[in-house]
Amino acid sequence: MRILWQFKDYRTPMYDWVKFQIFDDLCNHGIQVELFDVLSYVTPTEANEALVKKVKESKYDVFVTGFNENDIFPETVKEIKRQGLATLLFCFDNLVVPYEHLHIAKYFDLVWLTAKETKWMFDQRECNTIFLPYAANPRLGEVNDREVRGVGFVGTPYGSRANLLNVLSENEVDVFCHCGKNPLKQTDYREYHYSNGVKTSILTTFFKMIQFPEGRKIIAGAIKNKLTPKSDINKQSLFYHEEAAVQPDNVYQLYSKYYLALSSTTARNTGALRHPLFIVNLRSFEIPMAGGIQFCRYNPELAEYFEEGKEIIFFYDDKDMVDKAKFYMNDNRAKDRAIIRNAARTRAVADHSWYSRFKKAFERLGLFI
Repeated sequence: MRILWQFKDYRTPMYDWVKFQIFDDLCNHGIQVELFDVLSYVTPTEANEALVKKVKESKYDVFVTGFNENDIFPETVKEIKRQGLATLLFCFDNLVVPYEHLHIAKYFDLVWLTAKETKWMFDQRECNTIFLPYAANPRLGEVNDREVRGVGFVGTPYGSRANLLNVLSENEVDVFCHCGKNPLKQTDYREYHYSNGVKTSILTTFFKMIQFPEGRKIIAGAIKNKLTPKSDINKQSLFYHEEAAVQPDNVYQLYSKYYLALSSTTARNTGALRHPLFIVNLRSFEIPMAGGIQFCRYNPELAEYFEEGKEIIFFYDDKDMVDKAKFYMNDNRAKDRAIIRNAARTRAVADHSWYSRFKKAFERLGLFI
């Protein structure tokens, strides 16, 4: 099978992640993935014309993109379909920003949603959708032989995430935070010549967010978090340790390095709300795939994928989080931790690889691999 994937190769950690995770897993199963880099062109029109030309000159089975109409024109999608290719729109983060793909989605043969909650918005536009959560690449899962006593966190500690880290460190649980800046804001990325001329203001985003229940909850969470004490990380705690920023090629080692790997299961700042908006994200599958022990607030969807107490450790409030963290910090629990690590890794490899996700999507398109 040959995939033509529309891509923006910024060559930053975030975009390298896609190569390490998705492309590597697919290629390892004999699927050819060819990238069409829109950053090689000056304007969207030039990029779309070149894309159509490429499709006509070469043979592919499926076209995949995660972009909206600013980068992939409706007429381009129609022409790609006329050339005999199946078309798949991959909607990353449709729980939080479903409006990004609503206009272009109806032109695709299949729309891949990574969250169920906003499916109704695509149904209203009569889109053919499939729900498939995120996944992870089994080939990158190297379990550390030696554990570090503490709770590890990979990501940016803002809002409710910072609150969780603060509660742990203030209760004398060692926390190791591997945080870094937004990869797209780093100065070492590829110069960006391509321009679609689209800039979204905060006000425009606000009006888009209030149009659906999940968006309104995110806004409410952001407001409450601003008014809640302890929204900033407490770096003065003797139990808080700020570590080096993560890179795509060592993230798995960090997930399995510590006794427990803390994962955020609430969207944006909604963890500050009495009824938060739960989310299943990339960490949800990368941690167990790495052989780490995922330690997170109870999430009903995540409980469908991993067995509580055997493949994942849930907590239900701050006290429960501290109690369970201290329980598993006990060196006498080494055997228990090893059993959970192995069970989580086994489950992830069997059920939650990127290849298995794409296989289901392709089958819906009538393509069998």
